[in-house]
Amino acid sequence: MELYATGFNEHQQLISHNVDDHGDITTFQHVHSVPTGRIKVWAALWSATVIESQGQLWHYGCSGSRTMTTSIKGLEVEDVRSVFGDLSGLLGAVGKDGSLYVFYPDPRESMVVRPVFRRHKWLGGKGFAKQGWKLEHVAVADSDDIFKHWVSTSFIALLADHTLLTFGSPLHPSLLARTPTPATIASEPHHVSFLGGVAIRKIASSGWIGAALSMDRDLYIWGGRVGEPNRISALPDAGADECEQVKLVDINGGADILDVAVAMAHISVLTVDGEIWVCGNGEYGQLGLGEGRRGFETEWLKVQGPWEGRDKDLSVEAGGWGTLVVIDHAGKPGS
Repeated sequence: MELYATGFNEHQQLISHNVDDHGDITTFQHVHSVPTGRIKVWAALWSATVIESQGQLWHYGCSGSRTMTTSIKGLEVEDVRSVFGDLSGLLGAVGKDGSLYVFYPDPRESMVVRPVFRRHKWLGGKGFAKQGWKLEHVAVADSDDIFKHWVSTSFIALLADHTLLTFGSPLHPSLLARTPTPATIASEPHHVSFLGGVAIRKIASSGWIGAALSMDRDLYIWGGRVGEPNRISALPDAGADECEQVKLVDINGGADILDVAVAMAHISVLTVDGEIWVCGNGEYGQLGLGEGRRGFETEWLKVQGPWEGRDKDLSVEAGGWGTLVVIDHAGKPGS
């Protein structure tokens, strides 16, 4: 298996040890491979990446004020369901039993010799335990320019029954994909009416964008903000009412979607044909279009790369200002 990456790499979060400098990477470059076993990108964040390699969880990039490349203890790979974070770095993980784990990067905080995940009871305060909800994943919208003292301004929670909940700041309902009411306040988790009856298998969120990928391979996105100078055309219109706060995405004439990744201001999508399409901000090379094309792309563009061909199994992740693609040459597309 191989891992390719493009975008902002100032904190060495793209694990590009074979790249001469740690600046921007503008086309997808090979950064990691394993002869046996698997590579999985568990979290791609602004300043950090968490991958699984050779049966271990590894942290690359910045945590707090230091750059840190190390394995993570406290939660075995086989017990992980998802990993999440925001602009501040890695925050935690969700176990296969639905438990929430918090990431402690500093040994002085965790009283151990290396970074660790520790079980936490935070979800009980959000009504999850009371409702009997089993958590699958948490996706965090890390728009730190909304509140300087809040990094994470909205959350998406995917449940074991393939439904999703959103909660967060009441000032920006576009990030919630719903209009808060006295009965469905913003700060508490509630279902998104537009997605009622739609079985969701993956969620993603960052910056001002949220996304949900259905079991039927349809992609839904929401977010954006009024007055932004650049806007992805696939997003709902700014200021849309509740019935228009989520939009079904059409790529290349309605291609089925296998995977989606959302970063601070760009989206990467994998189609059933093994193609990767991108849109949004490319200032740091995160779209993988090359040095000469670093602008904002409002429409979907297909990216060329070593994954092209139908004999490979792919996955895509994105975070901050970077995008990563995992290639399994032995796999089959559509799995």
